[in-house]
Amino acid sequence: MKFLAILTLVLASIGFNSSHAIATCGQENLKNHGPYVGIMSGVNYYNLKHTRTSPGYYFGGIAGYKFSNNIRAEIEASYQRFHAKRVLTGTSRNAHSWSCMANYLFDFDPDFPVKPYFGCGIGYTQIIANYKYQMFTFLPHTAKLTYKIQGFACQAIIGLKYVICKGWETSLDYRYCEIGKHFTQNKVGLTLARYY
Repeated sequence: MKFLAILTLVLASIGFNSSHAIATCGQENLKNHGPYVGIMSGVNYYNLKHTRTSPGYYFGGIAGYKFSNNIRAEIEASYQRFHAKRVLTGTSRNAHSWSCMANYLFDFDPDFPVKPYFGCGIGYTQIIANYKYQMFTFLPHTAKLTYKIQGFACQAIIGLKYVICKGWETSLDYRYCEIGKHFTQNKVGLTLARYY
């Protein structure tokens, strides 16, 4: 429910800013370059061995610079949350993570309103998980354990963006992230960016 509320607010913000931008931009040149900031939100899914996971959510922000040759360099900071249950032991956990990534992206520029892009990123991620362990299913009591994983992360990015108006863009992308040796993450989300 929290994720749905957050995503609803993001979509409402995109809709409001899009309608305002379209109403004020006229017939300006729609090629955006220079510094930009943005907000992002979407659904994430972790792949863990011998574990059943349910989709979670993420949200965050970006700040970067787009060069005249359609290359973008940006910093991304995001918060993720998910739930997982170990198949063999019955262990369940609520986990959340923070990540900070440096991304390098290239925007294609076809003569079409929707423009594809791709890129990659490297950075740092910290995952904090709260375990509940139940040795025997017929016992009502569970043990609790908290642990932390942190280290290097890398991701691949592919997406489609739409230039709303001069200075405003929205995009839908897919991000595949590897975190250490044991975690992979899939993220699908929306981004709203403002150029200056």
